[in-house]
Amino acid sequence: MLERLPFPFRAVLLQNHGPVTAGTSLRAAVEAAVEVEEVSALPLLLGENPVRLLTPEEAAAPSEKYGSYGTGPTEGADRRGADG
Repeated sequence: MLERLPFPFRAVLLQNHGPVTAGTSLRAAVEAAVEVEEVSALPLLLGENPVRLLTPEEAAAPSEKYGSYGTGPTEGADRRGADG
């Protein structure tokens, strides 16, 4: 079923199980897991604040500029700027 998705991915959430991540290295897979945790916390942090979903055009813009999510030139690099 996952092979039929029309985009590449590094993480999936399995109902009643949790996240499963992958990467070109152990570090990249762990970074994907951390990112899933951080993104998952956003709805809790927003609380009752209104949410504005991106339009399809807005959502597509970063992919057009940087390539598919998770496959850009910074994959595997620390997102905070340090490679150590």
